[in-house]
Amino acid sequence: MGRAVATVNKVLDASSRSCSCQAPMRYRCHVIARTALDVVSGVGGRLVDLAMAGWEVTVVLADCSDTRPLRILGAAVVDLDWLEAGARRDRIPQSLNVAGDVYQCEGRVLREVRSTLMQPQTEIAMWGRDGAAELDAELNTRLLPTRHRVSAAGRAFKARALVAAGRPPLFEPTEPYWATASAAAYIHVCI
Repeated sequence: MGRAVATVNKVLDASSRSCSCQAPMRYRCHVIARTALDVVSGVGGRLVDLAMAGWEVTVVLADCSDTRPLRILGAAVVDLDWLEAGARRDRIPQSLNVAGDVYQCEGRVLREVRSTLMQPQTEIAMWGRDGAAELDAELNTRLLPTRHRVSAAGRAFKARALVAAGRPPLFEPTEPYWATASAAAYIHVCI
């Protein structure tokens, strides 16, 4: 048996040295909102489900004073200045989720949405109907109402994140939002 293990180890070692391919890219989801509570209450369950499916989830906040609820969801947190950073341009998301209230009053967010809209493989999703109506009109794009049915794990982590944000763990089993039709079917098959 020792000889068999040694042979397997040699094969594994040789194949790892000779492999010239790179690891596959992870799917990316970027979320933009004012506060952690906005994200947790709006799309927290969806973010848990994406993170558990192997997605890289990055939340961009206007107010980064309490990021613990988002870490519970499995998300990395950055501030709005990250949108201006040139280094992230090579990290185009497959899904960009924006809170309607931050879209309406922050120019950097509008520029990010416009830039992302040029990427046909990226779904743009928005929660909070006020911003979705403006986005429809301003960018001449159609956002379709949809719902994400939160998994049992998503509900558990969302409940913990709400408690960490100082709110009672009460929410619906689905999260409504509006999304572009271009990538919506592709994205939701993955979770």
